[in-house]
Amino acid sequence: TDGGFNCAESVLYGVAQALGLPVDDTVLRAATPFGGGIGRAGSVCGALSGGVIALGIAFGRTTPDVEQRKHAYGHAERLWRRFVERTGGEDCRQINSLGFDHPDHRASCSRFVALGAELAAEELLEG
Repeated sequence: TDGGFNCAESVLYGVAQALGLPVDDTVLRAATPFGGGIGRAGSVCGALSGGVIALGIAFGRTTPDVEQRKHAYGHAERLWRRFVERTGGEDCRQINSLGFDHPDHRASCSRFVALGAELAAEELLEG
């Protein structure tokens, strides 16, 4: 989040760069509204959403193949569970009590970005 990207963009971009996922401008733009817990609503943490988007790039499907869906869902569910276990929740307003306008909010979010990227990368590497 130091470079101006929000949490979702940061996790997606970082994981993609580290693991060579094909993330073009369109995919990165698609992650933008997930920041701030979906448009600053404080809902699902953008760091978690960015990780799930990265999993979708790697494991998502383009046909209605049930096995591909199950595989992708399994990775997403494990990422979600591990994130919640480590942070105590899934929502921005729950895990980071600082308001979006608080001067330390972005710094506080950086630990969630690091965790989201780490857990998503682990899922991707486990294939």
